[in-house]
Amino acid sequence: MGRYLTSGHPVLDVTELTTDAIGNRFRVPGGSSVLTDGTHAWRADLAHYVNHYSIALPAEFTQFMDKHGYRVPQVTRKKLIDISMDVTRFLGFRADAGSRRRGDT
Repeated sequence: MGRYLTSGHPVLDVTELTTDAIGNRFRVPGGSSVLTDGTHAWRADLAHYVNHYSIALPAEFTQFMDKHGYRVPQVTRKKLIDISMDVTRFLGFRADAGSRRRGDT
């Protein structure tokens, strides 16, 4: 499961160091970055919480991982861009219209 969580497609990169908020056991470069499998999105430091504390994940998410043999499926570029924009808005960031690929609406 840990390998799945660390091999998601990046949709938001954050350049900072996160520190374990539960027991100060680890630090993760870019831990607040967001990864996806095209259906679910999670923080890059989630794998460390699962590994260190056996954090339970939602059944829908673990069933999706199992269904895909614990390999992150391929996701189209357009879908990754759409997810990135959704994550950006959800987190309250303003997307710069200049950051879109030409021809995207």
